[in-house]
Amino acid sequence: MENNQINNINDEKKYNPLKDASFWVAFVLSGGPITILLISKGFYFDPPIILNTVFMLSWILWIIFRKGKKWSFFIGFIFALIVTAVAFYPILQLKENQDSKKIQKISEEINKNQDELIKKIMSQSDDDPAKESRNAKRASDIKMIADALMLYYNDAGKFPKEITSGSKISFNNTTYMNTVPSDPTPGRSEYGYRSFNNNFYSLSFKLEGDYLNLKDGLNIIIPDINAKASQFYTAIDTDKDGLYDKEEEAYGTNINNKDTDGDGYADLSELGNGFDPNKKQP
Repeated sequence: MENNQINNINDEKKYNPLKDASFWVAFVLSGGPITILLISKGFYFDPPIILNTVFMLSWILWIIFRKGKKWSFFIGFIFALIVTAVAFYPILQLKENQDSKKIQKISEEINKNQDELIKKIMSQSDDDPAKESRNAKRASDIKMIADALMLYYNDAGKFPKEITSGSKISFNNTTYMNTVPSDPTPGRSEYGYRSFNNNFYSLSFKLEGDYLNLKDGLNIIIPDINAKASQFYTAIDTDKDGLYDKEEEAYGTNINNKDTDGDGYADLSELGNGFDPNKKQP
């Protein structure tokens, strides 16, 4: 009996998990190879990956701790289930906190951009301070609307069909702008928003003289989905069909032809009625 006890002690000292079949079976059944592959691809903080990692490590570490003794494989499985169950809620809470921080960061970036824009506005000089002030208000309004629209797009996967002055920009239970502003000059029309498909819009506004890098007269802002940003442009309509050149570029129509597909219907009319201006209508 003493010899058997000595042999058991020596076996435990010599225990190598890499040579233990139960270690490798637990590693494979717990999804170890897939988990390692996903982590190598950068999926560190997804709750399913974290939970699976906890389960895998709990199981194989129990086997190592017990040095592969009898029943360590099955007891390790039960131990891993208990540890994973205990870790479930804290891991989900961690994910929610991370999402909340991302939203807060986006909001801070918007406020930062607004502050920088206001500083640029205040640093400009003009012969007519009232016009300069109105232009500053327009530029600030348009930028804030564009930022709100991009947040809307990130959640909804599309831009709204229409927005009007005084309304709010929201999706489900999230509000991105409480009140859409209007042009600061009494009697002037509201900012010109229009969207003919889910991934594009244009927002037009008229300046009273050059302002920053914007030209006097009609200007537009359009989205850049890939960059998750928006860009200002002078509103040019080469063929005088009511569609700005930048809109025609987005919709694939000809900036030199009011009726791109030659079916007798103007491009703007077809877009406004839900038709493709690049395909002839019967």
